[in-house]
Amino acid sequence: MKTIFQKINFPPSLGGSIYEWREVETVFEIKNSGIYIIVITASAKNGKQNGTGNDDDLRVTLNDYKFGQEEKHSEKKSWKGFGTASSWDGASLKGGEKTVFFFVKLEQGTQVLKFMADGKPTLKKIEVLQLHQKGDAIENAIFDFQETAPGIKTDTGGIPWKSFVFQGRFNTDPFKVKLIDISATCKSAKQKDSTDGDNIKVYANGEIVTNPQAPGSNKYKNFFFSGDLSKGVSETLMLSGDQFVFNKKDFSVEIWYDETPFLEQVKIEILGKSGYDKKKTSERWIAKVTEWRNLLDKVITNPFVLRKIVEQARNISYQYADEHNFFIINEVGKKIRLLDDNEVDACRHFCWNVLLTRKLGIEDTKIVTTHHEIFWKELTNKEDFTRENIMDFWNNFQGCEYAKNHPNIPPLELFNMAKRKRDILKDIQSVTPEKRKLILELIQDFL
Repeated sequence: MKTIFQKINFPPSLGGSIYEWREVETVFEIKNSGIYIIVITASAKNGKQNGTGNDDDLRVTLNDYKFGQEEKHSEKKSWKGFGTASSWDGASLKGGEKTVFFFVKLEQGTQVLKFMADGKPTLKKIEVLQLHQKGDAIENAIFDFQETAPGIKTDTGGIPWKSFVFQGRFNTDPFKVKLIDISATCKSAKQKDSTDGDNIKVYANGEIVTNPQAPGSNKYKNFFFSGDLSKGVSETLMLSGDQFVFNKKDFSVEIWYDETPFLEQVKIEILGKSGYDKKKTSERWIAKVTEWRNLLDKVITNPFVLRKIVEQARNISYQYADEHNFFIINEVGKKIRLLDDNEVDACRHFCWNVLLTRKLGIEDTKIVTTHHEIFWKELTNKEDFTRENIMDFWNNFQGCEYAKNHPNIPPLELFNMAKRKRDILKDIQSVTPEKRKLILELIQDFL
């Protein structure tokens, strides 16, 4: 991402009842059509804080487009367009700052931001970011906040802090959001030597994302990140893009804080059309498979050997899924195994590399399986490796090393050994920045 426009030092508002705040109207130019992020930080006080009895409020339009018109929220109601994920309302903010990240598609030319205010809100910063785009490939939006919440006290369950708003037409051809990945750390009351632990509440399209560790607890269920439960351990929430309805309506993800949690990073993975358009995907698939097969021909004289080993690894992972209850029974009584980005997936990758190492040797196996992951990354037209890729790389390498050091132990027994020693990444939440860095160093020679 690069900053193409920035503005600070806005004049104070004059006050009044719902008025157009003309003094802060902002005009900027776009040289190239594409995906942009407009980042706006503002603050607002409640009626008690400003001494008027009426809350301060603020909302924005982009080229006369009104954000959040059809928003429905489980905790608050929109009042004349205020009180939404895309606006600032003093009743919720209690004098605090909130930053809204507007993901929009802009055409080349002049862009206009206009603001409607009620009372005397404060506008602090406007920044326009451009996402690097090549064809229909686009970089992920990564925000390394490394930021501690200001800790404004509240009895209502949190203060709005960060908001990510996706304009309806953003999620249409040729882009859509694949994953929203939020990482944070919350300390317990005991760790803080306090009576209250840190918490973060997350809203997805106005609905609370509940805490899976305490679904029935009135105290913790509405905070996905809860210090009294996590006790200072970094946690990650991953929201699949499939959870959002991609139509003409805006959709949003909000982060609210309670006490002083530490927000580490928000990563938004954006999928270009080549990743979901069948025709283009088929064309790329044929080209990449041909490229991969040419590589395999240099390593494997009999292609059926690879197919057989893939089937063996898959069957071992099926066995593991059945033994550890990674399956559901659907409405017609069919067993559906849960195979993606979990222990079963880790088992399949690990055992595939164990079997292949015993057939080809460790060096040729690393060539085959590393290029396999690179192939899938390029097939979906991504510019960097996802957590899924890093997890697979890691378990592939572990399979190779364990096969080398334990030549006579069966693959599944080896996998259980590696799992006991914590050498396996069992899910994508286990992909830490340190492990990503190590994997990227290991595969440099293959890129």
